[in-house]
Amino acid sequence: MVDENETFFRDACAAFNARTLCDETAQYVARGRVYRDLPEDELSLIYVFGMREWDRIGHPRPQFFADAEGEYQVRGIKPPYNEVRAERERLFARAEAALRGMSDEDQDAFVTEIAETYAAEASRPN
Repeated sequence: MVDENETFFRDACAAFNARTLCDETAQYVARGRVYRDLPEDELSLIYVFGMREWDRIGHPRPQFFADAEGEYQVRGIKPPYNEVRAERERLFARAEAALRGMSDEDQDAFVTEIAETYAAEASRPN
């Protein structure tokens, strides 16, 4: 059974990621939706290549990948997650390892930021 802290942390991380994706999608739209007219199969190629590049280089996430993800959001369709399952798992594992490697003070600051984001998102009307 997952304890309450683990559940809260997962929910808070999901809220943090959703807020980041929302912000990045808004920035993508403000820049003019460069992938607007791209067929879905070509958008998929960009997304997959971008995820693989992000997995290869680590941080920061490639802008063209963030833009492809934003275009998926605007279109209301899911990216081809099944094609990048291994890359996603490695990225999540590295993020978890990085979190575990933080000092207690840095972990507290990170969790506080996530908690504040989660609280702000939870209080927003849908």
